[in-house]
Amino acid sequence: MVYVFLCIDMLDKSVDNKSIDGAAYQRVRDVEPMADLTGMLADCLQDFPGAVVIVGSRTIIGRRIFEVRENVGRLGARTLNSVNVLAESPYEFVEAFMENRREPWVAIAASDESFPAEWRHRVAILDDANLETVAELRDMLVELDTDATAVVSYDDLLRASADLPVLSRINDFATALGMSHGKPALGIATQRARAGGQPTL
Repeated sequence: MVYVFLCIDMLDKSVDNKSIDGAAYQRVRDVEPMADLTGMLADCLQDFPGAVVIVGSRTIIGRRIFEVRENVGRLGARTLNSVNVLAESPYEFVEAFMENRREPWVAIAASDESFPAEWRHRVAILDDANLETVAELRDMLVELDTDATAVVSYDDLLRASADLPVLSRINDFATALGMSHGKPALGIATQRARAGGQPTL
């Protein structure tokens, strides 16, 4: 599994501003420019069933996942989680989400300036026509090979969907039992679900 972080200001027609701990985040009102990008990204990800979308944006902090999905167009079906932490940069969102996770990741952002130099090769930078952005994303996913092309498992879905406190508790429990091996040990809890087949996104 590969996390694809969408680290851009999300689009919401319904709310102009949202205040969180005294910080007002201006929302972008026009949905149309984003529709083209999310559509192109959705087309790209069809070739990579192991890629799941995680939204990291100041404008969706505190929003429920179904609300987040409504704002990412055709990417909604591939969006499993969002990063509900106060962050000032794209990399801070990625870093917070990956704190208890070990899977590979890539990011889409307006700039790679907030990312440490050693991670900038994982960032597809937005361009005016979106063509270079999508091409960069495809190249990164191709390089990740089976992590991006293998269909995600139920364990993968649980890890991607769990919020940070829950995942931390799972990791602590698995580590105490000597089960973690770098990932939460969720397999026992999903054996019955797996018997019904693998999910596709």
